[in-house]
Amino acid sequence: MYPPMIEKTKAFIINRRVYRDTSLLLTLYSYDFGKIEGIVKGVRKIEDYGRYDGILDLFSNYEVVFYPRKSKFALFVQFYLLDSYWDSIRDYNKFSTLCSAIELLNHIMQPYEDNKDIYGLIDFLLSEISVNRTDIVFYTFLIKLLKFSGFSPQINECISCAKKIEYKGYFSISEGVLYCSKCGSVRRGLIPISSGVIKSINFLKDEPYVNIKRFLFTPKVRMDLENIIAKFLEYHISFTSKSWSELNSEPVYR
Repeated sequence: MYPPMIEKTKAFIINRRVYRDTSLLLTLYSYDFGKIEGIVKGVRKIEDYGRYDGILDLFSNYEVVFYPRKSKFALFVQFYLLDSYWDSIRDYNKFSTLCSAIELLNHIMQPYEDNKDIYGLIDFLLSEISVNRTDIVFYTFLIKLLKFSGFSPQINECISCAKKIEYKGYFSISEGVLYCSKCGSVRRGLIPISSGVIKSINFLKDEPYVNIKRFLFTPKVRMDLENIIAKFLEYHISFTSKSWSELNSEPVYR
């Protein structure tokens, strides 16, 4: 449901593109309304620069005043810069990874679906990707996004016998659930999954952000985790990332 009349919120710019001679089409993720798609008119006119605090950088946080409209695009009329992350993400690997994370967010979330957890998750992504390990920040974002949006796989225990997995089990891409070695051995179409991958997913899904900084992957766990999550996303939401491979250019420590 579209909010009435004029509104004010804080929001991250997560996509921008030129529209005609003087305008921009923006996609924002806001604290109060979730994703908002809209137009800002005259922003590329020299005489109108005074209406905006800054130049509307991608991946920056603004206080935004806008008119929701029944058509697809809202009308943005004022921007006041709160935080800018643009200068801290000029590294190609980090920028590419950031774009991949936002690509998934845009694919999953529909306009005007209020979700304050996801707003906080974007804040974590932008503030940590410049100072922390790219792969840890990316997979934390990915797994928590699935949790907050309701798409998270259930891998706390075997779905059939409720047994905790100590060494390895089997994962069902289609069901999004876990089977132990015994229950999974009699079923078809399952993918082997190690306890390291299971523990990694559950840790990144449930731990507060402050604890994520001490987490590290082994190369094998990260590779298996990426393979399982990529297949899960492709099956359930028809999403295939264009830039996950950039993560592999950053070394992983044992």
